[in-house]
Amino acid sequence: MPEDVNQKRGSVSSRLLRQSGWYALGNLALKASGLLLAVLYLNPAYLTVEGFGYFSLLIFTAQFCTFIAGLGLGTGLLKFMTDPAYEGEHEALPFTTLLATLGAAVVALSLLWGLARPL
Repeated sequence: MPEDVNQKRGSVSSRLLRQSGWYALGNLALKASGLLLAVLYLNPAYLTVEGFGYFSLLIFTAQFCTFIAGLGLGTGLLKFMTDPAYEGEHEALPFTTLLATLGAAVVALSLLWGLARPL
């Protein structure tokens, strides 16, 4: 029995490591694209200083709203997926987290859509 638990933990750990690696590569690609676009962002012939200020404010607002709307669901999923006390719910957790994330995204989208003009 302990061998089964260790084998299952190993497969979960390897899957988590593989998915985290893909996430890190995606994050690296995002940062690299931002570095490439800096040539356009920082050239006043393409984007005025005022336009860059509006663009920066928009990026900050989007990142802040993404952080708030995320509700820490990814961290919560990791916590409960690795907790042996919730082993019976491991199959339902990813789908439940996905639905909660989609629900939070729809609520955030509707709020931001309504507040888009004032913002």
